[in-house]
Formats: sequence, C-alpha cells, structure tokens
Amino acid sequence: MKILLALLLAVISATTPINSTIPVDPTIDPVFKQFAPSSKMELSLENIPASGWREMKFPHEWLEMAKIVGEQFHCGYYKGTVDYDGEGLVFLHFESVNFLAKLWVNGKPAGTHLGGYLPFEFDITELLKTGENKILLGTQDVTACVKPGISIPEMFHKHSIPDASAICPIGSAYALSGLWLPSKVVKKPKTFVSNIWIKTSVRERTIAVRMDVISKSEADGEYFSKILIETLDGKPVLEIGEGGIEITRNAGMIELSKKWHSPKLWSPENPNLYNAVFILKDGNTEIDRKVE
Repeated sequence: MKILLALLLAVISATTPINSTIPVDPTIDPVFKQFAPSSKMELSLENIPASGWREMKFPHEWLEMAKIVGEQFHCGYYKGTVDYDGEGLVFLHFESVNFLAKLWVNGKPAGTHLGGYLPFEFDITELLKTGENKILLGTQDVTACVKPGISIPEMFHKHSIPDASAICPIGSAYALSGLWLPSKVVKKPKTFVSNIWIKTSVRERTIAVRMDVISKSEADGEYFSKILIETLDGKPVLEIGEGGIEITRNAGMIELSKKWHSPKLWSPENPNLYNAVFILKDGNTEIDRKVE
C-alpha cells in the first residue's frame, strides 16, 4: 500500500511570471461576464444570439437555466474581455468546459477543444491588440460527443448514451454543460516551462524528473534549469540538480534524477506532500517557475 501511496507530490500549478485574474468572488468568472443560450446546433459567429444575454455567474447549470428560458438548448455563448499591455505571451486557460469549446478573439478563431472535465488553454497572443480585446466562447453540451443519427431527445429522456455512439469520453456527469469551472488569463515569458514529468521509486529511493521548455523567441539559445523539492510551506528538502537546456526549433528539455534517502511517505494517517519546483533561467536571471 505504501508503494502505491508514497511520494505523492502536491499538484499546485503556478507559472511565474504570472498575471492570472483570480476573482475575489468565486461566483464571478475573471474573463466571461455574459451568457446566452442558442437553439442552433452549430457553433459559429453567424449563430451568436442577438438577444437573451444575461449575467454570467457560478454555479452555472444549463438544466436549471433551461427552466428559466422555457426550452432545452444544447449550445451557448459567453462574452468577455481581456486587457493586453503588449508584453509577453498571453494564454487563456480553462479548468473545464463540457464538451465542445470554440474560442474567438477579436472576431478571429483562436482554438477548438473537444472533451470535458480536464484543463486546457489557448495561446491568444498573436490575436491580441494593446488595450481591450473582445473574447467570445462558444460551447456545446454532450451532443457534441455523440455520432450523427442519435436521437437527442430520447438520449436525454433515458439519461443514457450508448457506448458505441460516443466519440469522446463522457463520464457520468454529462449533464454538466458549458463553462462550469472558472477561466483565467495566464501571462508567460517568451521562453517558458511547458510540461513536466515526475517519477519516484520507493524501493530505489530515487526521484526522476523531466522538464520541457517551449520558446517563442526568434533566436535559439541556451537556458539553465534548477529543480528542487520543498515542503508545502516552502522549506527546501532536496535539490535534484541544475543543467543547461539548449533550445533548437523552439523547444528543449532536460532530464535529471537523484537519490532521495529519507522522504516522508504519504499515508492516510500522515498525508505528507511535497512541491517540486522547476526554475528556468536565462543566464543568472529567473524567467519562469512552475510548481507541481
């Protein structure tokens, strides 16, 4: 049991420098302020509702909203704005959208994502102008995840979706629709930490990590990384190591491993967790940091 539960690392994502719009009021989305349902099944700029817009607040449940508007709907649109100062990269991050999401920035397509429950993000930098930018999100419920020919009214009446009809993972909470967890704006440097992997072994008392870096800079170059383990209150526990990362064709990576002789293992009685800190440097200057 200890092998299965050991060395779980806290999943507390943070990218630095970060300019995330975190709402003080959890009922308010940082980006999207208005919502309107749509009776049309295709997400497009042409199908944006001309009326019916209302304030966007959480909890945001389409089934309850259908009772208010008096009819069932399967698509909905969200309006918002993003301010840009002209510096760095800007990503629009979504914690969860069920199930199809299409994003437009200043009237231009910015990205499409199919699938619910998991986070995703779009790099919207090239579509931004300095100052205020108009953001539009179109969403479609579980009907986006079934093959053509399925009776939508029957599917909702029976609360059942045949497995062979699904084209993406649906899960038991498929009635959750649209933007049901908050979005946020994340600002990143032109060269940043993208993905990280962490692998631990209780038997061998080792920890191995990998850090991927993406660069939108015009020139290739060499950067440096420092990876360490901390307690949740920031006390250093283990420095895994430092190393150079050569950026070629806008990407680079580094892999490091180290013995960890005396970690405090996780258990139900003592649920100990650690943070893994990934630091990216340009020379002696820290330009990005990610914590998992």
